[in-house]
Amino acid sequence: MRPIPARRRLWYSGLVPLMRGVAHAHSSYSFDGRLSLAELAKFFRSQGVDFVLLSEHVETLTPDSLQEFISQCERHSDDSILLIPGVEIDGLNALFYGIPSSPAAWDDWEDLSSRLIAAGALTAVSHPCRIRKPISPLIRRHAEPLGPPEPEEDLETRLLRLLQHADGEN
Repeated sequence: MRPIPARRRLWYSGLVPLMRGVAHAHSSYSFDGRLSLAELAKFFRSQGVDFVLLSEHVETLTPDSLQEFISQCERHSDDSILLIPGVEIDGLNALFYGIPSSPAAWDDWEDLSSRLIAAGALTAVSHPCRIRKPISPLIRRHAEPLGPPEPEEDLETRLLRLLQHADGEN
């Protein structure tokens, strides 16, 4: 497990009260993204952003390209910015963040969702205003902000869990 960068250690201890982040960003791994992960990291770093929740469209990814994406998120993360790998499954209106590794294969979107949830991905509903059909029961069960809450868990603790998970601490 890699060490926790100094900036995040300070936040974990409560000495840094706020982190700036971006959610639901796409890179050139998605059909609608234009910038590479390196370009996104450079841009968001220049804007003082601490973390980016990436959500690449999984429909154009293979298990190999998904694993490459996850590895590249790690490669372009440093003490100043954390790129958190995630995918968006349009057919399920779902986002999965903090994916530790790519499943070797999947049968369909529900199967992939189950595998990502089992691996510890944090789940959210994407584009809730655009949904014209019921949310999948699988997604509804797991689409709590930052995963199912622990008893008596506040938002800061839940964000800490997300960052720890992205840092490889389960």
